[in-house]
Amino acid sequence: MKLLPSILVCFLSVLVHPISKPVHAEPLLSFYKAAVEHFPSLKSFSNMEQSLLNENRALGWQKLLDVDAVTNYSHLSTVNLGRYSSGEFGIVNTFDIFNKKGMDRAINRYKMQKNRSLTDVEKKHIFSMVTEAYFNIIKNSRLLKIHEESLEWIDRNILLVHTGVEKGVFPATEIARWTIEKLNRQNSIQSDTLEIRRSEETLRILTGLATVSPDEIGEIEYTELSEGNILEHSPELPVYEMEKKQVEMEIRKETHDQLPDLQVGNSLVMDHEPDSPGDHYVVSANLNFKLFDGGRRYRILSDRAKIRSIENDRKAEQAMLEDFYRTKIQEMNTRREMLKNLETARDLSSDNLNKLLIGYQKRFVDFTTLFNAFREDVALRENHVDTFIRFNQSYQYLYHLSLGDIYF
Repeated sequence: MKLLPSILVCFLSVLVHPISKPVHAEPLLSFYKAAVEHFPSLKSFSNMEQSLLNENRALGWQKLLDVDAVTNYSHLSTVNLGRYSSGEFGIVNTFDIFNKKGMDRAINRYKMQKNRSLTDVEKKHIFSMVTEAYFNIIKNSRLLKIHEESLEWIDRNILLVHTGVEKGVFPATEIARWTIEKLNRQNSIQSDTLEIRRSEETLRILTGLATVSPDEIGEIEYTELSEGNILEHSPELPVYEMEKKQVEMEIRKETHDQLPDLQVGNSLVMDHEPDSPGDHYVVSANLNFKLFDGGRRYRILSDRAKIRSIENDRKAEQAMLEDFYRTKIQEMNTRREMLKNLETARDLSSDNLNKLLIGYQKRFVDFTTLFNAFREDVALRENHVDTFIRFNQSYQYLYHLSLGDIYF
C-alpha cells in the first residue's frame, strides 16, 4: 500500500503534456498533393481546360482558313431557248481581315484564366477538407489517449477502494460510483475511435490512399498572419476579374461584327445555254458585312449592366473574404493566448489531483471532492487538446493560404 501513492504520482505525471508549437507543414501537404491528383472534381476542370485550349487553336486556324464549297445545278426551260442546264462548282475562303476571330480567341483566353481560378477555388476547398480530416484524426487520437489513461487511473482507484472496503476504510458505495465513471470513459473511448475512423475514411476518399496515418504534431516557427497577405492569393477575386474582361471583350466584338469579311473564291461555271460562250472559270473577291443588326445595341446595354453586376459581386466577395480571414485570424490568436492559461491550469490540476488522491487514501479528503477533481482534470485536458489542435489547424490553413503554395 505504501508503494501505491508513488506509483500514482508517476502515472499522473505522464498525463501532463507540454505545449508544442504548430504542426510541421510537410505531412499535411503530402496528403493534400495526393488529393489534388486523385479528386474527381479537379479532373473535370482539367478537361474543361483542354476543351478551351482546343477551341482556341481552332479559332487560330479559322482566321486564315475558313473554306466553303459552293455548288448549284439548274435545269431551265424557256419559250425562246428551249431546255438547257447550268451549274457551278466553286471554293470560297473567308479572310478575317479585321481580326474578329482574334477577339473570339481573347474571350476564350479569359475563359481559360477563369477556369484556372475556379480550379484554384476547388483546390482551396479540397485543402480545407483535407486539413479538417487530418487534424480531426490527431485530435481524437489525443483524446483517445487521455480517456484510456483516465480509464487506467479509475481501474487503479477501484483496486484501491476494493482494498479499503475489505479493511473497512471505504464504504462499498464508492466502488459503484467509480464503476459508473469507468463506463462513461469506455463510452468516450468508443466515441473517439468512431471519430478517428470517420476522419480516416474521409481522408482516404479525398486522397485515394489505402492507409492514412497523419504524423504527430511537430514544431515550426510561428509567423504572424494578416488578412491582406491571404487575400492577395485568394483565387475567388480573379474569377470576377476574368469574367469582367470577358464581357468587356464581348462588347468590343459586338462593335467589330459590323466590319466586313473578305471573301476570295474560284469557281467553274458550266453554262449550256445555246447563246452562251460555254464553260468558264470565275475568280472573285468581295466584302461581306451585316448592314443592320437591330439587337446589337441591346446586347451591348445588357453586357454593360452585366459588368456593373460583376463589379458589385466582386466587392461583396472581397468584403466577405476580408471578414472571414480576419475572424479566423482573431480566433486563432485567441486560442494561442488561451493555450498559455490552459497549460498552467492543467499542470495545477494534475498536481492538485495527485494531492487529493493521497489525501483520499488517508481519509483526509472525501469521495465527492476527489471525484469532482478527477472529472474537472479530464475536462481540462480535453479542452486543452481541442484548443491546441484547432489553433494548429487554423494556423496551417491560413499559413498556406497566405503563401499561395497550394495553387500549383
